[in-house]
Amino acid sequence: MKRIVVTRLDGGFAEGELERVGRELDRLEHHKLDVLNWPEFSYAPTVSFSVGHDGDSLFIKYRVMEKTMLALCGESNQPVCTDSCVEFFFSTDDGEYVNFEFNCIGTALVGQGACREGRVLFTPASIRRIRRISTLGTEPFAEKAALDSWELLAAIPLELAGLPRGIPAGGMVCRGNFYKCGDALSTPHYLSWNPVVSAAPDFHRPECFGEIVFE
Repeated sequence: MKRIVVTRLDGGFAEGELERVGRELDRLEHHKLDVLNWPEFSYAPTVSFSVGHDGDSLFIKYRVMEKTMLALCGESNQPVCTDSCVEFFFSTDDGEYVNFEFNCIGTALVGQGACREGRVLFTPASIRRIRRISTLGTEPFAEKAALDSWELLAAIPLELAGLPRGIPAGGMVCRGNFYKCGDALSTPHYLSWNPVVSAAPDFHRPECFGEIVFE
């Protein structure tokens, strides 16, 4: 099982300060998202991510270089996994987990439950609380060649992830996984941070989550 430390960033970040958050994350470790779990899907885009928190929000910055990119979903809770998509699945215990899924223009699908079936989607109003910045903007587009890398930064309020506002001074140990996929791209792909054990691509495997430690 892999282990990742979510760095505590000094000072709070007010609304509109995501660019400053991004610069802070650029200085932290860039974790590779490169595990190929299913041999029939052998294409691996180059993906890394950095994570931090300020006691109010969890910050994740993804950096992606892939052959093509796609962003047809423009409304909350549309199936963004069919687009160029990055994901974060997170649990504070051994029960339910939350799946945060973002396409490359920041459109999000967020749900909660104990397994793949019967997940409860968050309301669009709750999803709007997740601040997002993409280097590709926010307008949907058809599949096209990726001439350069793209980046996505998401600021997730801690309570949406099931965490208390204000991480205790002693830190917290949780579980989760990070993913990159693109179901409907001309070259489908499925990457994870911590290995996933299943016969076919399936990110809804909480038993395969790694350890996530908050400073």
